[in-house]
Amino acid sequence: LFHPLAVSAFTQTLTVYTYDSFSSKWGLGPVLKQAFEKKTGAKLNYVPFGSAGEALNQVALEGTKTKANVLLGIDSGLLQRAQGLDVFHGTESAFVPYDYGYLGIVYDSSRVKGPLPKNFKEFAEDVRFKKKLSLIDPRTSSVGLGFLIWTGTLYKGPAFDEIWKSLSNQVLTLSPGWSGAYGLFTQKKADFVLSYTTSPAYHAENDKTHDIKCLIFPEGHFRQEEYVGIVKGPKEKLAKQLVEVLLSEAVQKEIPTHQWMYPIRPGVALPQSFKDLPVPKALEVDFNEVETSRKDWLKRWEKTLATS
Repeated sequence: LFHPLAVSAFTQTLTVYTYDSFSSKWGLGPVLKQAFEKKTGAKLNYVPFGSAGEALNQVALEGTKTKANVLLGIDSGLLQRAQGLDVFHGTESAFVPYDYGYLGIVYDSSRVKGPLPKNFKEFAEDVRFKKKLSLIDPRTSSVGLGFLIWTGTLYKGPAFDEIWKSLSNQVLTLSPGWSGAYGLFTQKKADFVLSYTTSPAYHAENDKTHDIKCLIFPEGHFRQEEYVGIVKGPKEKLAKQLVEVLLSEAVQKEIPTHQWMYPIRPGVALPQSFKDLPVPKALEVDFNEVETSRKDWLKRWEKTLATS
């Protein structure tokens, strides 16, 4: 017979690299950890990073010696880069989407008066919105990169530089991450912020206010999917069990009020605050073009912002 304390030595630990808001006490992390540990008897250990991009960089840096068994939270804009690393099990099949959301320009209707812009160009060119937008840096944030991809997909050639020349007039600050940018908005230092079309649901649930809204543009919004990736190695089977738990109905139904995103599993009941939201048209994005154009977009974006 085993001594009861000796059993803990055989308890497996699954190490998950993710971004800090996922593993924080109000994120989905604790819900997933509890469900996984209950189902498998194994331990789940989160290693949080400032962003999903940083977590991916760390895996790339460590290579085959990475301590990660799972990479959780990389999005559509980073997916091809992650698939190019040979540390992941079966590259393409290693990545499974678990939630999605649409990027959007969120505003406070109690502060923004008069006619609203009907499309991207109108927002970028409206003099009323000068220095009113809290934006996120595409070099450090997947949300910021998603916004860059959105503009790059909609505006080809010289039109890209023109839209960014106009947008740069509207930018109050450029934050390295989503939380810093959103903080300026909630502190009423900026009237608009780059976020998600689901952000108004957060305020409806937590602040009981319906003043927070999102501009919906007919040309389509960037649809950001988040993925979980399995690292090659002895814990692949356990990692697959984590993916199963993450995609289970019990965990998926917690996504709206923890991640403020849509669950990827079809048929999951949504809270009323989500049902009240307008769902935008998804922008059709060619991710092969994104991969070949990203560096060029970034270079031109930096140049436009530096000279404006």
